[in-house]
Amino acid sequence: MVSFRKTVEQFFVSFISVCNKQFDLTIVMENSAQVGEEQFDEIKDFAKQFVAAFDVREGGTHVAVVSYGSRPVVDVRLNSYSGPVLNTRTITDDIDEIAFRSVSPVSTSSALTEVINTVYADGNGARNGTNKVTDNFFFSLLKRFPCISVSVGGYTLLSKCPLSAGT
Repeated sequence: MVSFRKTVEQFFVSFISVCNKQFDLTIVMENSAQVGEEQFDEIKDFAKQFVAAFDVREGGTHVAVVSYGSRPVVDVRLNSYSGPVLNTRTITDDIDEIAFRSVSPVSTSSALTEVINTVYADGNGARNGTNKVTDNFFFSLLKRFPCISVSVGGYTLLSKCPLSAGT
């Protein structure tokens, strides 16, 4: 299986140059029986590495985290933290704390609807005029390879699902 660490190195090198800008970043992670606990831990590790590429702070990137199986859970809101506690370490610690939930079936559409209706809703920390980035980290159900989809403002910047362990 291609590791998320290798995926980060291969596919986000060119993306890093934009990460010092101001974003409202939402990490969406599949957390289901189909993924399994071991792969969910890899997804969390990858999400933490991805967050670390951004300038997480009051005047920089704010981060929300949504995990989903049969229903979405907003684990961290864009306005969960402010001031000096709004930093990469706080967010990555929160990602570490998300417990594996062995649930089925999976509803990706309900997770993305939750992002639109809850995470980016007025009063939940979304900032006007800030780029909105939604990243969905999941595993291909057919081959159990890590898949990454990165979108900004409805436009897909990156969508990568390796076809074999050698890619």
